Amino acid sequence: VELFGEVLIPIVLVLIYSFMGVIDEIGNLAAMMTSSKYGHLILAGIVVGFGSLNGISSTSFSREGRDYYLLESLPIAKKDRLLAKVRLHMLLVYPVDALILIVSGIFFKMPLWFYPLSLVLLFNMTLTSSLIGLFIDYNAPYLTWSKSQMAVKNNMNMMKCMLFSLLIALIVFIPGI
Repeated sequence: VELFGEVLIPIVLVLIYSFMGVIDEIGNLAAMMTSSKYGHLILAGIVVGFGSLNGISSTSFSREGRDYYLLESLPIAKKDRLLAKVRLHMLLVYPVDALILIVSGIFFKMPLWFYPLSLVLLFNMTLTSSLIGLFIDYNAPYLTWSKSQMAVKNNMNMMKCMLFSLLIALIVFIPGI
């Protein structure tokens, strides 16, 4: 539940900020973004970068806990098990991040070409982040937890995935800028 709620945090923060009046202050940032020739890259980089910072895939095998070896022994192809985890990640993360990207683009008055290119980039980065997280967690799952929250909170696999995902995002965006 925590991981699924984590996906919705950016939307909750925007709602809280709008009630607090912070959104009005962001208007100055909007003016700077629209006037900068790098504004579209910066906005896409922020949304894509933050979109890759989640622990759904990077703790997926760890959350199975003691059932991990039982699930490994089931007559389900490893490929099918892996693809199911990738699909869950994509179904939870990509639509929310795509909505954030579109709303941000509208707010910051991005040109029309920004949306298809950014959505493709977001899709690729979300998929990459999922695969990196699954690779890390499959090779070193944290299975010795006593409470289900520990599979996520005490799991360094999530931090490793975030680090690798951010490095990839920087590798993609720095040449663009």
